[in-house]
Amino acid sequence: MLFEKMKLAKPDLFVYDDGSASRMFLIFAYRMGVPFAGLHFASEPFFRRIPFSPAVDPVEFLPVGQHMTFTERLTNFMIYASQERSRDLRPEITLPETNLAQCQGCRRNSGFTCKALASRPTIVHGRCSGGVVIVSFGSFVLDLPDNIVQKFWEVFREIPFKVIFRSNLPSPDKRKLLTLPWFPQNDLLAHPNTKVFVTHCGSSGQYQALYHAVPMVGLPISFDQLYNAERMRIKNFGMTLDLRSANVSEIASAIKTVATDRIYKDAITHASHLFRVEFGVPAERAAFWLDHVMLYGGAYMRSAGQEIPLYQFYLMDVLGFLGAMLVICLCVLLYILRLAVKKFYKKRKVD
Repeated sequence: MLFEKMKLAKPDLFVYDDGSASRMFLIFAYRMGVPFAGLHFASEPFFRRIPFSPAVDPVEFLPVGQHMTFTERLTNFMIYASQERSRDLRPEITLPETNLAQCQGCRRNSGFTCKALASRPTIVHGRCSGGVVIVSFGSFVLDLPDNIVQKFWEVFREIPFKVIFRSNLPSPDKRKLLTLPWFPQNDLLAHPNTKVFVTHCGSSGQYQALYHAVPMVGLPISFDQLYNAERMRIKNFGMTLDLRSANVSEIASAIKTVATDRIYKDAITHASHLFRVEFGVPAERAAFWLDHVMLYGGAYMRSAGQEIPLYQFYLMDVLGFLGAMLVICLCVLLYILRLAVKKFYKKRKVD
């Protein structure tokens, strides 16, 4: 039924959510014979044949940074290996995807929602001259459990800022807290009075905060949010806490710290300048990078693979560990078989 409706629409382009749970819809584009574009929060290099190393490039759902411990690299490698095997189950994709020169076509779609502030939202401008905290857990989480909601009410009473909270619930204190089922998040983050963004660390919201240089307090819930929160913490764009276990004083303290400590504002402001930079034709690109490196330096472009020992970069310790485990398992299996054979012949000799 859905496919028939899509055929009647006669699309010129098929745009789909390229997440692992919804990638099945790609078959519609193949069936209709139309070009397609996928939007996703992660690059998944195995599926796009982009150069990577499991030693420094974490899988999107793993809450680790680029500098991983042995256990983290082992886990990361096993997940990547399973993705490599699952790649054979999908339809083949056309040649341009395998051409590394096309890698620049892989763009962060979250940046498309970022834009400069056209006009100041009245919900901020008229009431929050002393600073405002924006709180949002995305489109899918408008109703939180009662214990979490009560925790937030107490947090909002403790912090010295007014709050705009995306929620279906009525505000217990309309002078300090404004609750709305929807608000123009990009415009609110762009407002100069916005001090902190309390977020579940969804990809789009996080890139909007980056674009407008608003430090964050991350309270991730699931999916890629755990990785996004850890990446944010490592880069000093904010602080991250566990939404379930963090108490009122911890969340309130995190908001006040992120709002007042210059380390977070300075880090995300510098990153915001980098994120906003655009350049054009190849002739201008060389000049851009010369000026860019002179102005911002090039340390942020260095792969973490350049900072770890060679044996870690080539996963020699991980492969050695897996090899040793395989040898041990084989030895145990042979020992068990040997005992079984001995017992069998001994019983046969007695008979």
